[in-house]
Amino acid sequence: MGKVIADVQGKVKASDTSATFEVENATSSVNYVLSKTDGSANDHLKTDGSGNLAWVTAPSGGLSTFSQWRMYQDYTGAVTPIPSSHLEEVDNPTGFGKKGSSMTESAGVFQFPSTGYWLIKFHILFQGASNSVYNKFKIETTVDHSSGPTWAVACESSGATGAASQEQGQTTEYIFAVTDRTERRCRFVLGPYDNSGTIAKGHSDLNETFFTFMKLADI
Repeated sequence: MGKVIADVQGKVKASDTSATFEVENATSSVNYVLSKTDGSANDHLKTDGSGNLAWVTAPSGGLSTFSQWRMYQDYTGAVTPIPSSHLEEVDNPTGFGKKGSSMTESAGVFQFPSTGYWLIKFHILFQGASNSVYNKFKIETTVDHSSGPTWAVACESSGATGAASQEQGQTTEYIFAVTDRTERRCRFVLGPYDNSGTIAKGHSDLNETFFTFMKLADI
């Protein structure tokens, strides 16, 4: 045990008590600089790696970044990707919440605001055409956006509405390791292969066909 001695400038009364700090198995001298002010209740002591100590608010739990986008108008037939003209970031109805930086979108391609492990969810509401029995939708990702890109099907799902004007909702999801936010991006594909009259439903005031992005953890 090596004992750390704190030199305190100012007037010290004989009746004052003292405090000592001990460093376990100290093998070299360490100079710690304590903050000149006390923190607030439940604050933590944080170092900058150079011996400067400061009181900071304890980190909060939970996810740091999440948001949603949606199709704000219907799209009929197949398309790769869903175009910008049908996409918007969700901001209503009253009470909707998001946290952290937003995804960015250009020409139907989404870029992540930071690296990390991201959960991507794609929910779609189909309205079937006559004999609409094979309606497929996909999340596609790329790891080489600036040099291609080469798109890969991350996940897909398919469903049947069974009759004209009948509706059905389905969801698919994928965890994407975004190690490079410039190169690694995603997009969404509609593929009603059996009948071009199938409609992917969109709305500007509620989520019918929509996309959820949640950062689960840092890389």
